[in-house]
Amino acid sequence: MNDLANIDELLFGKGKKARIRVNKGLVKKLFKYRCALCGKPEKEVGELQMAHYKAHSRGGTTSPYIPLCPTCHRKYDKGLLTKTQLKKLISHQRNTRK
Repeated sequence: MNDLANIDELLFGKGKKARIRVNKGLVKKLFKYRCALCGKPEKEVGELQMAHYKAHSRGGTTSPYIPLCPTCHRKYDKGLLTKTQLKKLISHQRNTRK
């Protein structure tokens, strides 16, 4: 079976629960084990963290997951990303839905 066969279910969740269990390994594989923003490999940053495109604190429930390094994740959560970085995230979201 293809690991990425059910990519929509993996990234966008299933059901009505606010917190969806996600297979972090498959999300990391989709992004080639690199931070979705800075592109640093997981081996270099320690561990990639799963971030939501729309945080639970901002009303997101089953938003897609993206792997971010701890530094980029902190910047994202604090609203410190540049316009270019935000555009990159939007681009990733569009590409994974195709």
